[in-house]
Amino acid sequence: MHAMRFFVALLLVFAQGCSKKEEKPVEKERPVYNKPDAGDNFEMKPMKKVQILVGGCLENCSEARESLFNYLSALRRDPSGGEAMKFINSVELVYNGHEKGREWAQMWKEMRANSRIESIGEFAKAMGEWVKSVESEEAFQRALLDGIEVKELWTTRAVMLFHPPPLKDGTYAQVWRYELKTRGLEWLITGIADRNAPN
Repeated sequence: MHAMRFFVALLLVFAQGCSKKEEKPVEKERPVYNKPDAGDNFEMKPMKKVQILVGGCLENCSEARESLFNYLSALRRDPSGGEAMKFINSVELVYNGHEKGREWAQMWKEMRANSRIESIGEFAKAMGEWVKSVESEEAFQRALLDGIEVKELWTTRAVMLFHPPPLKDGTYAQVWRYELKTRGLEWLITGIADRNAPN
């Protein structure tokens, strides 16, 4: 009797297994991409160069003293001042008490981009005038090493003096006072003045 029941149960299990439909793996839908026809003409257009409006000195100004050193070096290499402007915060710059940065920012808001660029260019050129009269390259390099005097140094602000080298006529250019502040990862110049000029 028990053998009969076991045999019937075994038949039921076997029949149930056979009745199951074979499951097929579900295929995921693949995205359809529109392939261009062979006759289509595709032109790769170069990306427009983005103009950096403020800063741009990157790894050359990651520290305050380094930034001033490289700014002065850039003035020597390019007395027109164009290269040196990367080290200047053209939004906040104060020159001998005059808020040049505010003037330039206002020009930008008024969509006077060309006037802004021209004004910055004139300022940059004026900043490099004295460099042309330096006595010698050796004297300039010596001033870079010995003439930068750190007056204040905080985590986001620094004040330094630069004692220039002698000029060709035997006189000295004025002592410059620089204020630098951080903008992102860059230390940028926000103030340039004669040492005795108002901040």
